[in-house]
Parts: sequence; structure tokens; C-alpha cells
Amino acid sequence: MKIGDDYIIAHDQTPSNDQGWSVILNGKYENTVLKYTHIELDGNKMTFGHEILFNPEDYDVVSDEFIDHIADVLKDIIESHHEKKAMVYYSKKTGERIDYE
Repeated sequence: MKIGDDYIIAHDQTPSNDQGWSVILNGKYENTVLKYTHIELDGNKMTFGHEILFNPEDYDVVSDEFIDHIADVLKDIIESHHEKKAMVYYSKKTGERIDYE
């Protein structure tokens, strides 16, 4: 996965969340727009929710293949932002910010 080739990160225009972002997919799910509704990292385990904002070709967005695809996209986003130190992490248990070196 690679930003710009496989997906684009866009500002989410939802008025309730001016810090929100969404993802526009390229390739097999061309122009499908989604946002991740929650993301949890626990060691090597990642869980997330998502909401489809636009599905231009009525793609099968409930298939395991699609879920695996958007999981790979999310993994790439997290890894690239973590490398740039652009991510902010909070403990689910305590609510405290976790800084990674």
C-alpha cells in the first residue's frame, strides 16, 4: 500500500469533527470513500470500525476481501504517520497520551 497510489487521505467535511479525515480508495475500489470510526492498537492486534461515505459502483463493502483491503490501508497510514511522529496515541484504559520515541 502506498499513499497517493492506493489511497488518498482527505479532510472529512463533517461539521461535528473538524479534525476528522477520510480515505478515498484507488484501484479495485476506485473512488470509494470511507472513514474509520475507531481504531485500537493492542500490541500486534488492530481493531477498527468504519463507515462508507460513498460507494460509486456499489462495490461489495462487506466482504472479507474489502475489510482486509481497508485494514491494509489503515496499517499503512498508521505506520507512515508513526514514522513521521505525526500520530497521537491515547491509552484506552487511562485516557492519557502515550508518547513514542
